Parts: sequence; structure tokens; C-alpha cells
Amino acid sequence: MDFELDETQQAIAELAGKILEEQVSEASLRELEQDECFRHPRAWQELARAGLLGVAIAEKHGGMGGSLIDLCTLLQQVGRCVAPVPVLANLGYGALAVQRFGTDEQKKRLLPGVADGSLLLTGALEEDHNDEPLKAVCDAIAEGAGYVISGQKFNVPLADEASRIVVACSDEDGRPVLLLLDPGARGVELTRNMSTHGEPVFRIDLRSVQVSS
Repeated sequence: MDFELDETQQAIAELAGKILEEQVSEASLRELEQDECFRHPRAWQELARAGLLGVAIAEKHGGMGGSLIDLCTLLQQVGRCVAPVPVLANLGYGALAVQRFGTDEQKKRLLPGVADGSLLLTGALEEDHNDEPLKAVCDAIAEGAGYVISGQKFNVPLADEASRIVVACSDEDGRPVLLLLDPGARGVELTRNMSTHGEPVFRIDLRSVQVSS
């Protein structure tokens, strides 16, 4: 098997690496820590300006139309530079799910903003004592044109900033369902915690929250 990066992936790695090396310094990280800021705004803006936040988003929605490997190439550079930018949560947990499973309306409404850096998404997958998102304890009961969801999710990044959260649930028959949650909806309670890497994550309590399908 060939594990070499292709030309596009090499270009992504070089461009992302250059941007992050220029923007993320030890001094800037210390300043962010003192201000209790967990995102590097300048690095985020530059990644968006370069089109890299749309690396795995379809061209018709403002992205580059790349693959999961292209996104992993970007993530590798983020990790190499220890850059506090929410690429994994926004693109990996949020945008990829919307692109794969969302409706046409959801894609048109959300993905262009992810690609240009103006909108944040995230995903709520983790549950207490359950490491299988496809068998979520969080339940989704069909009601009208949508669902009513109840349960708890843990360690959700960006929950207080995201426009929508992709929530893994199970329907009445135990089948997996992915739903887009408005974190400001009635019945949603966010509890802030700190992760081992120093960034905030949230427990989400869902109490009969109405969500459109």
C-alpha cells in the first residue's frame, strides 16, 4: 500500500504548516492561557482565509471538495504545532456528519459558514459508561415532523459557541439517529468542565428537547 501524500495533500500540509508556524508561538500561547482564551483567533482567521477550513467540504458548499485524508493532513499540522484551533470538533465531529447525513437545506445553511470560518459546529457522541455512539442511550422519540430527545452527553467541545450540535441518539426501535441540536433550545442545559488538555468541554443535559428532523 502507498502511504505517501499526493500532491494536493502535500500542498495542504505545507500551507497549513506555514500558517500555523507563523501564527502559533510560545509567547502567543502563553498570552492565550493568561486570558483564558482557548482558541487562537489569528491562526483561525488565516486558516479560513486560505480555504483550509473547507478542506473536506464539497465545492458547491464553498469548500475544496477534499477527502477525509485531506482533513487528516490538516489535523496532523494542527497537532504538530499544538495549535488551539477547533478543527477536529468543527470539521470532524460536525461538518462531516452534516455533509454525509444532512438534508440539502441543512447543508446549504451550515456548510458554507464552516468553510469560511464564520460558523461553528460540533458533535455530542460520548455518554457515561457507553463507548458505542451507534447504540446511544440518549433517546429520540418521533413527534410530528421531528423528534423529542432526552438524555446526557459528555465532553462536548464548543457546546457554548456552536450554532448546532450533531447529537447521536437512538429511536424507539433502537436504530441510530443523528440530529442537529440548537444549544440554546428549551430543555438544553450546558455544564462547563475542563479537559485534561486545558480546554473547556461540556456536559449536556437534554430534557424533552424538540428537534426537527
